[in-house]
Amino acid sequence: MKKVAKYILEKIEELKPVLYLQGYRIKLLNQPLEAGEDFSMETEAEYPYRTKATITFWKKAVEKFETDREYFDDTILHELLHIVVAPLADVGEKYVHDRVLEVAEESVVDQLTVIIAELLNKIRILEGKR
Repeated sequence: MKKVAKYILEKIEELKPVLYLQGYRIKLLNQPLEAGEDFSMETEAEYPYRTKATITFWKKAVEKFETDREYFDDTILHELLHIVVAPLADVGEKYVHDRVLEVAEESVVDQLTVIIAELLNKIRILEGKR
């Protein structure tokens, strides 16, 4: 678990400047519980202050770390993008049904993840890191 947590924190620090999140203190929590897990990570951004967020990871994330590093890296990026769109979610909660908002937010974050992951891969290829 410590190896996974260390890797996640290093990846967060690498991606913070790319996503303009340098001002955030991002806390990482490991939740060993398996009951009801449908996902590997979850993000809670404190809005409107835009200075703190917590990313929680579960056993499923550890399994992905060991079996599919590219997917795992994209999941970290995905979770950080939830911080980026948090202000929209906060405003939307006042006007839109929670489930509709959740589906819309996930759709936007998924699309941004694909775009940014592809751009980062191209940069790494150009720099000879991949």
